[in-house]
Amino acid sequence: MQELQDKLNRWFLESRRWIAWVGLSRIVGAAVAVVAGTIVLVLFLRVPAPPVETALPRAGVSTTASAVDVNSASASTVKLQPPTSVAVHVVGAVQRPGVYVLSFGARAIDALRQAGGPTTSADTSAVNLASVVKDGDQLYIPPRRTSSSASTPPRRIPVMAPRTRVTLTTPTSVVISPQESVSTAQGAQGGMVSLSTATEKELEELPGVGPATAAAIVAHRRIHGPFRRVEDLLNVKGIGETKLAAMRSRIVP
Repeated sequence: MQELQDKLNRWFLESRRWIAWVGLSRIVGAAVAVVAGTIVLVLFLRVPAPPVETALPRAGVSTTASAVDVNSASASTVKLQPPTSVAVHVVGAVQRPGVYVLSFGARAIDALRQAGGPTTSADTSAVNLASVVKDGDQLYIPPRRTSSSASTPPRRIPVMAPRTRVTLTTPTSVVISPQESVSTAQGAQGGMVSLSTATEKELEELPGVGPATAAAIVAHRRIHGPFRRVEDLLNVKGIGETKLAAMRSRIVP
């Protein structure tokens, strides 16, 4: 025991001598340098740990990708699915004309039933009721044609014919309408000859008027219209002042 204590005392004394010889500041600096070098060496040689974002599973990215895949799949599914309904406009001879929504693949007969069916005047034979209607179609049910409307030709507007029709084949051949015959008869009953309505035969009864002159008077009348005054006879070829004076007492315009 005494020997151990002696050894410790000798070691303590030698340590004090060594410290005194080296110096306390040098020892402290050397210790600090050793500790710092150790720390730097440990940090330099230490294998860096993987970052947190690389170590953890990428749940957000996977979820987003899955959502995009699901949305793409649902969108493609929607595009591939056919429409479930169609809208059809039913007009014509039906009970309730209007726009009706039918199931996809419906036929014209289904649209007609939705509109209340045809009226009593409808002609359903003119429409293919078995045809498949499409979205936006218009189904027209025409009315039935009555027998009278089918047999009666379309009405034409009558064309008013002139009061008199004249066909001149020769200077002495004139066709006179029935209206002029009636007017001529009325003029003859009055004792005077009307230049505007008299026939060639009646004109020949006038003094100085022969067949050629009577035909010329009628021809002039057809071309220029009725006589407005007796003196217009002077415009007829073959009639002068002498003939006009001879027949003046027997004629009226």
